[in-house]
Amino acid sequence: MRSFLSLLTRRPTHSSRTTRRPRLHLELLEDRLAPAVTGLYISTQMASANGSLFKEYTTSGSLIRSVSIPITGGTEFARDLAFNGRQPLVYNGTFSPQLSAYDAAAGTWSNTAGPAGWSTVNNVSYGGLAVLGSSAFATDMSTAGDAEQGVVRFNLADGTSDRFATDFQPIDVAAGLDGKLYALDASRTLRVYDPSSLALLRTVTLPASVTPSGSSTPVAQDYRAIAVDTNGLIYTADWGRTLTRFSAAGVAQYSVTLPSTSPPRAGRSSATSTTSTSSPIPPPTTADCWPSARATASSSRGSGRCRR
Repeated sequence: MRSFLSLLTRRPTHSSRTTRRPRLHLELLEDRLAPAVTGLYISTQMASANGSLFKEYTTSGSLIRSVSIPITGGTEFARDLAFNGRQPLVYNGTFSPQLSAYDAAAGTWSNTAGPAGWSTVNNVSYGGLAVLGSSAFATDMSTAGDAEQGVVRFNLADGTSDRFATDFQPIDVAAGLDGKLYALDASRTLRVYDPSSLALLRTVTLPASVTPSGSSTPVAQDYRAIAVDTNGLIYTADWGRTLTRFSAAGVAQYSVTLPSTSPPRAGRSSATSTTSTSSPIPPPTTADCWPSARATASSSRGSGRCRR
């Protein structure tokens, strides 16, 4: 019994050996840049003799600033705008474009040249720019003297650039809120890429026409711009003011034609200039979602002097 009690009351012996704790260290995580949610950004068409303007607004519509975008020639005007989490970036030019970045604190622009042959057809709505992670992606089209085409990728960390998808001539690109890169060409082909590996994930062919909700008459589509939400739902805007939501497979879910804000131009069908009484696109079902407010850092299509 005494020996048993001695075991209970025996003091533990302390080892002279000290256990060293591992030193704390910082681990580099994946770079994820998100657009601002406190401001709206647009680039205009040629607004003055000095070229295009970059404008920043509050989400309630109040103008914060209006800044001239540097230009280098007669057709070198802003075509699209994206945001890298710190600075607005502009697809700046037509036949000799640059990637222009605005430093609001310093009030200065910096310009990055793309690979040789980077250009776009001089159409008022062509030329797209998107940012995913630490890369910016810009459309590239074959033009007179520059046969290169595809998608140009800029490394935002070091300013280097390369080109991929060289069998393709996109007119617009979009950073999907599902983390994928989307590229649209003038033939209604929508390609989906992995922005890291640049692997082609799938191809969607959009329909030649859609029927606006509340109508029985199909409307021919000339798609010019795209956006994609977190569920992969596709949103398009066409030249005739039609907005359409598609499934990820390209099946039209809802469509509406916006009212005209200007008189019809010569050669345009009166149908495209008639004020629509269609209701706005309704909220998606619980299985869907709208592009988040982060996607509203966008631009109005700019530049180029030609008109359809």
